[in-house]
Amino acid sequence: MLACSCHYTPYNEVPTVHVDPGPHRVEYGHDITLVCNLTYSPFFYNASWTQVQTGLITEYRTNVSQILFKISDATYEDSGQYTCNAASQYGSRQSQPVNISVYGEFPVREIYWQFNNNGVITKIVKDTNGISGSSIETPSLTILEMTTSESGIYNCFARNDIGTGQSKPINVAVTGGVPIVNVRDTIYSIGYGEKATLNCFITSNPSVTNVYWEKEVNGTKNILNNLTMGIQGVSRNDPSLVLMESTKSDIGTYRCVAINDVGTGKSETLSLMVVGDSDSGLYRCFAVNVVGMGYSSSVNLDVIGGVPEVSVPSITHLTGTGYTVTLICKVTNAFPEVFRVYWQRYLHGSITVISSASIGIKGVTVESPSLIIPSAMESMTGNIHVSLLIL
Repeated sequence: MLACSCHYTPYNEVPTVHVDPGPHRVEYGHDITLVCNLTYSPFFYNASWTQVQTGLITEYRTNVSQILFKISDATYEDSGQYTCNAASQYGSRQSQPVNISVYGEFPVREIYWQFNNNGVITKIVKDTNGISGSSIETPSLTILEMTTSESGIYNCFARNDIGTGQSKPINVAVTGGVPIVNVRDTIYSIGYGEKATLNCFITSNPSVTNVYWEKEVNGTKNILNNLTMGIQGVSRNDPSLVLMESTKSDIGTYRCVAINDVGTGKSETLSLMVVGDSDSGLYRCFAVNVVGMGYSSSVNLDVIGGVPEVSVPSITHLTGTGYTVTLICKVTNAFPEVFRVYWQRYLHGSITVISSASIGIKGVTVESPSLIIPSAMESMTGNIHVSLLIL
């Protein structure tokens, strides 16, 4: 801005008017201010500005305040010659014309994208959820989490004072999705002690990163993976669950679960029934000689007890460093009685046994099988399973 220099003249003179001749150059879209220097008379009445080509200035982007003339957000139409006009009761005068030159390219006023999904048009701006970019500073569009619903045609739009331009269309096809998980049968009936195979078939793009089974009994879920004792399979290459020797504790509903980078897929539930009892039944003793065969009366054998049923109500625990965390363990059908309890932690293929004698923990006893970690640390992260031994 140019400073205003004013001085007094005899009150009966016409004001003299002067504007710095410049050159005055302003970049497109920026502001410029001109100052009118004049002699000040007690009887000075008014000052105004005129664009030589168009006349008196009243355009909304200008601010005329007596000796000051400001153009905001200059455009090419503002290039030209301007004069300052001053008047008093003794007459009026105007300055020599000064030239304003607007240079530079048209600035971009707006960037946005349009997404066409089967004819449904969505405008994507910088504040749209789930994206970054789509702004003047970063015009490229980044979609933070692609799913199949983001498949479609995308166009980038840029607007300036002349108009709006757009890019060539970009066709985006999102392939894959969550794993598709199926089971062969939904009802299995297996004899006591027999080997049972619960078949699971997975189709996944991208590839599966993890496979496990969910077992539910009376509303309580347990996780079965390839580290669970007494089973085989349950891997990315062989997702089927193989129970090596079925017992009554295996009765329940099962679901095969597969995870990839897109999400989690689950099969429908299947039911497993185990029929028969180990060695229970009627027995007779037989003896044979050259005369013939004799046998005793029937003796009924009823085998009671079996492997304890162990369940954990919560599959996943989240806690902060330094907090106390309790991993609940419930034991039922414990006959014969349990004589030892321990937990196993699985992390990166390594197994750590946790017992009541382990440092920094509480519980893990026959009376209190739950695992209590009074002060959790990040190094304690992992998959943890409980195991029991019976007499």
